[in-house]
Amino acid sequence: MPLEILDDDFDHFCSAESRDDRRRRNVDRIVVVSRAGNGVFREGIKDFWPEQFAQGLLCFVSSRNCARDEEHGGELALPGLLNLLGGTRSGWSKRI
Repeated sequence: MPLEILDDDFDHFCSAESRDDRRRRNVDRIVVVSRAGNGVFREGIKDFWPEQFAQGLLCFVSSRNCARDEEHGGELALPGLLNLLGGTRSGWSKRI
């Protein structure tokens, strides 16, 4: 199931980078994964936030992938990614 709730937040988050850079990375979703889902992703966040990926906190995925929280059996989305990274935006969204 698509995580459409993330579209506006991702656009806001990426506003400082060019759309060409975004397309080049083929990233259009921000998805949080628990430690249990840490090994699921082989590319994406490792290239940009390796420390957070190693902690199982978050992951970038393309629209062709689906992030799963194996521990809770659902998809986790984080509209407040900037809050996680020390910004001022807040708000977790869990979608099961």
